[in-house]
Amino acid sequence: MRLADLGVALETGARLCSHRGNPALRALIAGDYQVAAEDVLIAPGAAAALFIVNTALLDANGNCWCAANYATNLEVPRTLRSGCTFSICASRTGTGSTGGDGCAHHAGTKLISVTYPHNPTGW
Repeated sequence: MRLADLGVALETGARLCSHRGNPALRALIAGDYQVAAEDVLIAPGAAAALFIVNTALLDANGNCWCAANYATNLEVPRTLRSGCTFSICASRTGTGSTGGDGCAHHAGTKLISVTYPHNPTGW
């Protein structure tokens, strides 16, 4: 399907940005951190950034440990885990701590996902 099939017409001269972000902004950020602009990605929000991190780190040879909190932190690795083990550590609302059977991580852990302050409780 084309955009024109949906009744969407792009103006002459319309430009699409790279999926990696604006090159000038990436170069500016890279200069602040002494890294190559090619190593900088710009995300339009937390969900996109979490998607990038999860797809970059998770594979069948690793473990993902996640504090049960923000839905994107749970559902993206669960969906993309590609066979890796996935542990969820349930938060104890009101204590500011975590607990539960799935809280152990090990040497194969490639991603530990914790939101602080905890979302949605604020602890």
